[in-house]
Amino acid sequence: MTQEWVSVKERLPPTDETVLVYIDGQQFSAYLLMAPSTWYYSGTRGPAPSHWMPLPPPPEDAVRTALHMAKLAFHDYAMGYDHKYGNANEHYEDAIAAIALAEKELDK
Repeated sequence: MTQEWVSVKERLPPTDETVLVYIDGQQFSAYLLMAPSTWYYSGTRGPAPSHWMPLPPPPEDAVRTALHMAKLAFHDYAMGYDHKYGNANEHYEDAIAAIALAEKELDK
């Protein structure tokens, strides 16, 4: 699936969504804070680009790494939460089940 550049004159991206932009012959990642002209590049306000396109999806390895990190974070949180407040295991088990389902979908 090839993505095409979209002119900002034709259509703007959703606000607060990071996209790839083209400005003065260069490409950057940026997001539109307020339509039509408040653009941010690495947290700094900048000029409006001429074109934009959605970012491609991350590689599967990046998704797997994110899922693994989420699993570790949920485990650490649940252990600390249980220790201080009692029953966090129910939420932990739900989170781990959701992560396992996502991992299974990646393996298809």
